Amino acid sequence: MFNKKSCRKCGKKIHKDFEYCPHCGYFIGDKQKEQEDYGFLGKSDVVNSFPNELRLPLGLNTLFKKLMKEMDKQFQELDREIGKEKEMTRRMPQNREDYIKQGGISINISSGAGKPVIRVKSFGNMPEFKGVETQIKNPRRTSIKPALQKIDEEKVKKLAKLPREEATSKVRRLSGKVIYELDLPDVKDIKDIIVNQLENSIEVKAFAKDKAYFKFLPVSLPLLKYQFGEGKLILELGEG
Repeated sequence: MFNKKSCRKCGKKIHKDFEYCPHCGYFIGDKQKEQEDYGFLGKSDVVNSFPNELRLPLGLNTLFKKLMKEMDKQFQELDREIGKEKEMTRRMPQNREDYIKQGGISINISSGAGKPVIRVKSFGNMPEFKGVETQIKNPRRTSIKPALQKIDEEKVKKLAKLPREEATSKVRRLSGKVIYELDLPDVKDIKDIIVNQLENSIEVKAFAKDKAYFKFLPVSLPLLKYQFGEGKLILELGEG
C-alpha cells in the first residue's frame, strides 16, 4: 500500500517509482525536478508534451521516444549540411554564370539572289569559342607570294622594242594544286622574268636576247611558288 500511488489521469493504482502510468501512458513524475537534473529535454532526451496527449501504451511510448531521439540526430546532421552549403554559396562568385563554363558557336548561312551571307556568332563565357568566331570571320590564307624580281627601267625600255611572242604552256592538276609549265627558250636568268598576280589571272613576261615572251594564265588561285631552269618556268598554284 505504501509503495503505491494513484495516476492523476486515470486514477488507477501504480507503483510509486513509476514515471509513466502503465495503464494510460500519462507522465506522473516530477517535471521540474527532471528538467533540473537532465535539462530541457529531460531524462529521455525528448520533449514530454507529446506522450500525455497521445496516451500511448508503455511499449509504444518507449519506441516513440527512441524515434524522436533519432529524428533529433538527423535534424542536427541536416543543420550541418545546410551550414556547409551556405559556406560554399558564400565563396562562389557573385555572378554564377562566371562560375559555370559554357559556350558554343552559331553559324547562319543565308542564300538569295546574290552572294551567300555567312553570319558567325559565339556565345557563353569560354574564350576558345570567341577565338573560333574570329578565325571563321577572318580566315588567313596560307599561300606564300614569292618575291618578284625587278628589272631596271633602262633594260625595260630596251627590251620593249623586241618582238613579242606568246609562250607555250602545259598544265597539270595534282591534289589541291595546279602546276603550269611555260617554255621560255633563250631566257638565261630568272631576273629576266616578271610574274604578276592579278585579280583573276596571272601575267608572265620574260625577255630573251632577241625577243620578249608573254603569257596570261586565266586562274584565280594564289601563286605559291615558281622556279626557272633549262628554259622552263614552273608555277605552282593552290590554296596552300
